[in-house]
Amino acid sequence: MSETIELLEEQLERLREVRAKGVDSYTINTAMGSRSMTFRSDAQLAVAIRDVERRISALSRPRRPFLQLRVDRGLS
Repeated sequence: MSETIELLEEQLERLREVRAKGVDSYTINTAMGSRSMTFRSDAQLAVAIRDVERRISALSRPRRPFLQLRVDRGLS
């Protein structure tokens, strides 16, 4: 199952709630099952939040078309 913006936003919201409450572990229930995560420190939780934000940003950005030009002078 691929990541969607909606799933990532849910995860981000949950991570922010966990951080605000000062809790160091939580469980996510998804269609794929439940997953528990435990963080050793607030810094580790902050890194997880930044990672989810980065993934949301990457999915939100429109993809730029890739164009590769190949030039040959015909001098062989």
